[in-house]
Amino acid sequence: MTLPGGVPEDALRAFIFILLAGASTGIGSLSALFSKKTSPAFLAASLSFSAGVLLYVALAEIFSEAQSYLRAADGPGAPVAVGAFLAGMLFVPLIEKLLPRRHGCHADVPEAEGASSGETHPGGPQDREALLRTGFVTAVAIAVHNLPEGFAAFTVALREPGAAAPLLLAIGLHNIPLGVAISAPVYSATRDRGKSFLYAFTSGMAGPLGAVIGYLALSSVMDESATYVLLAAVAGIMTYAALWELLPAARAINPRLSLGGFVAGMGVMALCLLAL
Repeated sequence: MTLPGGVPEDALRAFIFILLAGASTGIGSLSALFSKKTSPAFLAASLSFSAGVLLYVALAEIFSEAQSYLRAADGPGAPVAVGAFLAGMLFVPLIEKLLPRRHGCHADVPEAEGASSGETHPGGPQDREALLRTGFVTAVAIAVHNLPEGFAAFTVALREPGAAAPLLLAIGLHNIPLGVAISAPVYSATRDRGKSFLYAFTSGMAGPLGAVIGYLALSSVMDESATYVLLAAVAGIMTYAALWELLPAARAINPRLSLGGFVAGMGVMALCLLAL
């Protein structure tokens, strides 16, 4: 079904999913600004659960289907799928290398807990300026991270509707602690809840922007084979996010709980795919 303006209904549905997942960064910001303490157990569980979901759907569903299609098609073949997968894994870290920051996106989450509970207070103008810069750079880093993530999630939601709901739930869960990481230093520096929320929410909206870019690319310049090459790259991006960002961050907070969350995420994703 095509809606007024020529936008397919399934594309609009996928975009709404991405919009809700991006908005969860703002939910994380509110939890940091209005709660006395952010639970380390919740952070570890949500990050590791998200890692399990992303890794399972990336390898068992998206990359597997892309490789099968390209192997059978009269086109580039399976080696191109492997190359696209590896390129996807390198894409996000190459972008993040361009950003001037001292820590990765998730490395600031434990610090955010102390700030959100009121335990950290800037001592003077230089401290406040440093905290504000930390919040700003973290917001930019997460926005850049969210662009390809939004592109990837939209592509999956459009091409694999059955995998969309658990995948976007995982993205939403992992966006919550990112909102904490952005808003906590900004609030510690400014004591302004509105500005802190705006930084986090704006950063989260980079995901829907990536979805728009994905829709324009898929609808205008890509044939079927190119779409599956893109899906293989998307699987690489998701694998990188799961293994190099989400899971290490969860293990740094609570190693035992992170293992359970990771296995649970993979199990939930497997059950969802089996039920299709």
